[in-house]
Amino acid sequence: MCSRSRVARPDVRKGVADRYGALDSLYCIRHALPVGQGVPPEVCDPMRTSIMSDDEIFDVCDANDNVIGQAARSEVHAQGLLHRAVHMWVFRSDGRLLLHYRSATKDEYPHCYTSSASGHVDAGESYDAAAVREMREELDLEAPLTRLVRLPAGPETANEHTVLYQCETDKPVTPDPGEIERIEWRTLDEIAAIVDATPEMFTPPFRSLFAWYREQRG
Repeated sequence: MCSRSRVARPDVRKGVADRYGALDSLYCIRHALPVGQGVPPEVCDPMRTSIMSDDEIFDVCDANDNVIGQAARSEVHAQGLLHRAVHMWVFRSDGRLLLHYRSATKDEYPHCYTSSASGHVDAGESYDAAAVREMREELDLEAPLTRLVRLPAGPETANEHTVLYQCETDKPVTPDPGEIERIEWRTLDEIAAIVDATPEMFTPPFRSLFAWYREQRG
């Protein structure tokens, strides 16, 4: 999941500031406070500083994947806010799936296996656009993508409404070394055996997606 800093456009930052009240309300709801009471200063000030910085900005969503506001990446993760992500599975013509092993510098799930490419959906960005962008950023790869499923946000998906895409291509890939320590091409049966034996080697979103995929295959 690409975490390289992408500076938010001025218009996005203004929109974030204008809609900060949505996060204010969300905080009150999550902490059983009267809506409108306001976020405490010790929470409010760091949130405002982070949102107006060069941190990545994500759409914050409700349980039904409706956008209710925006927040900086650091605050989304720190507060467990629901947001959006995409995962892309790249298959070769021989049926092997590309797994990528996350680098040690990742802020979440370092040194774990995950999807061929994955990433957050930026504020105002569509799932489809994010999928194309992340696959290009992480693998330097472009290929037609088929949308398979959207899993709801929750602990098992790292609080991310997660959309899975797949493609089949024999094009060479060039992994981003800042994101990916190594790649491996594995059969689905090989992956299933590893997931069953050592599930902790995989990110929670990948485990959830793989469980769904196995169920569909019967």
